[in-house]
Amino acid sequence: MDFANCKRCGRIYQKVGREQVCPACRREEEELYQKVREYVSQHRGATIVEVSEATGVDPDLVLQFLREGRLTVVSGGNMRYPCERCGREITSGRFCDRCTAELAKGFAQVKKDDDGKFHTRPGWTKRS
Repeated sequence: MDFANCKRCGRIYQKVGREQVCPACRREEEELYQKVREYVSQHRGATIVEVSEATGVDPDLVLQFLREGRLTVVSGGNMRYPCERCGREITSGRFCDRCTAELAKGFAQVKKDDDGKFHTRPGWTKRS
């Protein structure tokens, strides 16, 4: 069993998978998500700040919902935020299309070069 401190409230909880919040905070986040989702469906051109002000949900949490892919922005929408790699404005996920393609190409190259074996750094040798 793995235990962790909730990243929102600090309580200790039994960790399941990659979950970073306790069950109580997860339920609260889900309620806030439903509130945001409902507002966005009725106000398609709203920005992150407008959604936050109208719903009372922290803008960082609205951004988290976007990055997780739980919210999607319709074409021409105003909810834009920076790509985590290059800073270009995007409307969903964590990376822009260009960075996604570059990262995928890099991962494919590593797999191709190393025949499926990953190494931590070039030049490191095997321990005896």
